[in-house]
Amino acid sequence: MSSSLVVTTHQCCSLDDALLHEIHALANSLIQESYEAFCRHSSLHDVVYLFRDKSRNNRLVGCSYWRTLPTALPRVQAIVQGKLRIEADYRRQGLHVRAGLWYYFRKQLRAPLTMFYFISIASLYNFVSMRRAINTYTIINCATTLPATPANISLNPLRYRPYHLLLLFPLIQSMMQHDKFGVDPSNGMVDVKIIIREETVQDFPPSYYSLPESVEYIRYNPRYREGYDLTYVYPFSLGNVISLVWRALQQMYWPKVRTTSSTTKQA
Repeated sequence: MSSSLVVTTHQCCSLDDALLHEIHALANSLIQESYEAFCRHSSLHDVVYLFRDKSRNNRLVGCSYWRTLPTALPRVQAIVQGKLRIEADYRRQGLHVRAGLWYYFRKQLRAPLTMFYFISIASLYNFVSMRRAINTYTIINCATTLPATPANISLNPLRYRPYHLLLLFPLIQSMMQHDKFGVDPSNGMVDVKIIIREETVQDFPPSYYSLPESVEYIRYNPRYREGYDLTYVYPFSLGNVISLVWRALQQMYWPKVRTTSSTTKQA
């Protein structure tokens, strides 16, 4: 991370109107969304990490929202990533990966016997950035509450259990109801009613949309520019945590190095 960047942690329940307006201004400049919808989403989360650039008068350049949800089993919980918005000039520094690791380690240290899973209703850019940092994941068809892809369980099979996915489906449905999201019945993609701005699309070179991770996302969610997002989950297994840490280190010290995680078999 650039030496000029500072990270602050805020409890979402304590955000005042001035700070909410500041965060919304950043988020809305990248992906269009009403202030009311933004505040509703913010209120559902526990923590938001804010990234500021000291060299630019403490300018807000990124935000990352997080929360934890219980499942029917006490020792299985879900970590949910909310909005992730980072200005283009700061995107190749692994801020989103480090935010997720900070939140996960904090939770895991407090509950060492608990198995945590990651849930995200993700835009193309969110999915690609995280997909390149993990090995094991499952895409969810929200129209049927069934996996759209088989889970790759080759890593850490002693802790990861495929039946845990059944515990996550009610959480995903609840998240969608709270945020008033719809579902495309043809493919299970989620209508989040948030349109990607043309400027954001142009921030990325054409080659970005030809990356294997981008191609995979667009194949499942061809309407990604019409306000539809894709839902995916992954376990915080030993393999995934190691992969996330390695990805964060790469982007901190070797930002120009690109790595692609192993390919998940498709159904």
